[in-house]
Amino acid sequence: MKIDYSLSPEELKAAVEQYLVALGHPVATTDSFVLNPDGTVTVEIAQESPAAILPPKQVGSSSLPPDPPYSITGRATIFGLNYDGSVDKSDNGQGFFGYNTRDKSLIGASVPEEVLIATLGLTGLWGHNAEAVLKWAKEQQPVVMVWSQRTGKSALAALVDVGPALSTGNALDRTYGLCEALGDLDNGICTYCIDVGGKPIELKGWK
Repeated sequence: MKIDYSLSPEELKAAVEQYLVALGHPVATTDSFVLNPDGTVTVEIAQESPAAILPPKQVGSSSLPPDPPYSITGRATIFGLNYDGSVDKSDNGQGFFGYNTRDKSLIGASVPEEVLIATLGLTGLWGHNAEAVLKWAKEQQPVVMVWSQRTGKSALAALVDVGPALSTGNALDRTYGLCEALGDLDNGICTYCIDVGGKPIELKGWK
């Protein structure tokens, strides 16, 4: 038995929107959809420019992170670029929040999506929550304070992406610029907190 389905342009647009959101790419009203003669759809994303990148803030070793649940400590890795400055081929170079993660000057951090979902009081999978997280980030302008256990240095970073996956056991991903600011060009243990309005918020969703 063969069943044929036909979709109107509006229905096809809605289906594509749902597919993009499931992939973690919320659709904005400024995005355009073009139905091509061959039945395919071209989507042009009018992505907004990210907020200004924050400069590093070095503080002395006497400055300590807040205690849990206002901080998370765990293994920190690098993404966008490798520690030697070469391109990280496992990363596409485009952060969820619009940043170019292959920019060596970018001082940025990436937090597991599970942490963001739970911290914001959301439930379910990332695809259902990506748009809400993006809206929160635009409205609240969170920043991530990171402490390196190895060097004793800390730096203030922009929230530039989501990940690593909780299943990796890694607590934080850092850009090349953040690793340089910390003086920590290798995987290691870091502590981080997320500040909103100058105050750390309670973090949830970490093991």
